[in-house]
Amino acid sequence: MAERHFKYPQEKKKTTGVRTMMCALFAVFIFAYVYNFQADAIALAQHELSGGRTAFHPLIGSLVLTALFFLVQHLLQKILPLSEQIYPLTFIPSTVLLVLTTAFTPEFSVLSVGLCVAALLLWLCLSLFRRSAAPVSAERKASGRSVYLSNVLSALGLFLFLGVAGNNNDVSHYEMRTATLLNEGAHEKALEVGKTSLSTSRVLTALRVYAMSHVEGGLPEHLFELPLPLGGSDNLMLVPADTARALFPADSLYHYLGLRPRRGEPAADYFRHVAENYRRFARRTPAHDYWLCALLLDKDLDRFAEELPKYYEVSDSVRLPKYYGEALLLYNRLRTQPVVVYNDEALEAKLRDFMDIEKQYPSFRQRSNYLRRSYGDSYFWYYLYHPQPLRKEEPAAHS
Repeated sequence: MAERHFKYPQEKKKTTGVRTMMCALFAVFIFAYVYNFQADAIALAQHELSGGRTAFHPLIGSLVLTALFFLVQHLLQKILPLSEQIYPLTFIPSTVLLVLTTAFTPEFSVLSVGLCVAALLLWLCLSLFRRSAAPVSAERKASGRSVYLSNVLSALGLFLFLGVAGNNNDVSHYEMRTATLLNEGAHEKALEVGKTSLSTSRVLTALRVYAMSHVEGGLPEHLFELPLPLGGSDNLMLVPADTARALFPADSLYHYLGLRPRRGEPAADYFRHVAENYRRFARRTPAHDYWLCALLLDKDLDRFAEELPKYYEVSDSVRLPKYYGEALLLYNRLRTQPVVVYNDEALEAKLRDFMDIEKQYPSFRQRSNYLRRSYGDSYFWYYLYHPQPLRKEEPAAHS
């Protein structure tokens, strides 16, 4: 009897310790995962499901979701009591539910594979629950150390599953975080989201451009510092359907530029339209820079040279914004009879150095890769090497 009284408290203490450890790991990780990595995706999902009537508060929402997922685990453990060796199985359904909360936001993608894995793990969980109904004999009970180790490894497996099956699309998260900051009016902070990554999209670029137009220097000083996808001037445009990917309405852009696009109106035509609309009211507005930058993105240097003097003074005594100056110098270099001439000694030296480096590499790919390291944020590189088709009237690379 004495031996039995001695073993029971030890067994109970070990079981309590294992379960406390697992619950603590689960709660801390789930909160951190939701708050730091998935709050924007859940906010978008809640917005869509509620029709925009409710909003997700990151801190409070993360605490509530952590409590709910923990409650699911606790109820499951009460219904199907398990030994401490397989106690981690009670956390699988909560983990699967957490994956499902972001599985369709902002759009369904490869996450379907993760959901299939989640369903398989859930099935495995239920199968093992049934097998665990038989009591474990005292001789087969694992030592305290091995039980703790197996539970820690199980927890790591659950966390890895979340990382693989959850919404881990960097660009989607960049879009949603940028949109959230734009809605708060934090334009400079919005430009810091994903700043070191080359991954981008049309929507993300349009959001960044909108933020950029609100900071000092605006588009003509900073546009080509961004990683730019294919699409030319389309990358400046937001359409109503984009709101389903990021909580930033396209109407904000239309209101900012002063006009809504006509039905089916191409991006370049829309930006020309808004620029002309403002021409009779002011010499220069953000709408004018959108139009001029749309021409640069489409590599339409001839039209750019015609339009620029309408909004900016072009003379040797007045410095043009960085990218307008680069584009005009390149235009002067490529055209035998330019409609406008511009000189800037600093930019001329930069262009000469660019061309000297070009001559050192016979292969187009070698030139592109090497020049990108030094001049990837210049209009020279964008025009000559960015994989954006040249317009038919534009000549090929000068080298």
